[in-house]
Amino acid sequence: MTAPLTRVPGERLVFLFALLKTAAPDTGALPADTMITANHALYEQVRSLGGYQYPVGSIPTTPDDWRAHFGPLWPFLADAKRRYDPRGILTPGPGIFGSLPAD
Repeated sequence: MTAPLTRVPGERLVFLFALLKTAAPDTGALPADTMITANHALYEQVRSLGGYQYPVGSIPTTPDDWRAHFGPLWPFLADAKRRYDPRGILTPGPGIFGSLPAD
C-alpha cells in the first residue's frame, strides 16, 4: 500500500475484509440503528486487535475516532486541512475534524 493516508497494520501481509450489511426495509430485517450498533461493535473489536477501518461504511465516528484512526499521520492531515481549507467548507459531513483543535 503506497497511498500515504491509508492505514494498515504494520505487517508484511495484510487482508482487506469488508462487512457491508444491507437490508431492504420491507423484509422485516433488523432496524437500521440495531445494525449500526452491531457494526460499531465489530469495528471496536477489530480496532482492539490492531486493525483499521476503511472509512466507507455506516459506522458513526467522532473527531476523536478519526484522530485515533490516523494516529501518527493526524498532524499531517490536520495541517493540510488548515492550509487548504481554512474556512472549513470541504467535507463537513463525516465530522473528521470537528472544531480542529490546535495540535
